[in-house]
Amino acid sequence: MKDEHKASLRETTSILKLRDVVLLDAKLSRPIGNESFGWRGDAIQEHKRAVRYGQGVGEINGKSLTLATFEVELGTRVLANEVAEDGTKAVVVEIDARFLVLYETQQTVGEEAMEIFAKLNAVHIVWPFWRQHVFDLVQRAQLPKLEIPLLAGPMP
Repeated sequence: MKDEHKASLRETTSILKLRDVVLLDAKLSRPIGNESFGWRGDAIQEHKRAVRYGQGVGEINGKSLTLATFEVELGTRVLANEVAEDGTKAVVVEIDARFLVLYETQQTVGEEAMEIFAKLNAVHIVWPFWRQHVFDLVQRAQLPKLEIPLLAGPMP
């Protein structure tokens, strides 16, 4: 990470106060035709993550506050290793979730600082919730365990 990004991250961290992490929505899907409780043979696991951010006035517990918000979208899916006739690989299972991270702030945070903070800190805050969410869903759905790796470094 560049030195100016480190300084910006330190400054933004000192300005923002974490207020809440909220699960906005979640999805577990097993496409039609995939009634098995697991998958046989080799499978490919893919991951996705995206983050959006904003600032404005909001309300928490009836109190009006200036908030910095970060919407973190995470997902993982398992693809069959076999290639279908159309050249694609079938989706065996897909898990997605969208979290909202709320920070209270006393001043406006600059656009570049928000972007740096979003890619690193906001995702890191959500990551343990995401890992637990996947673990719980996989267990309840009686699926083979999925690997959600430790988060290392900022988003690309």
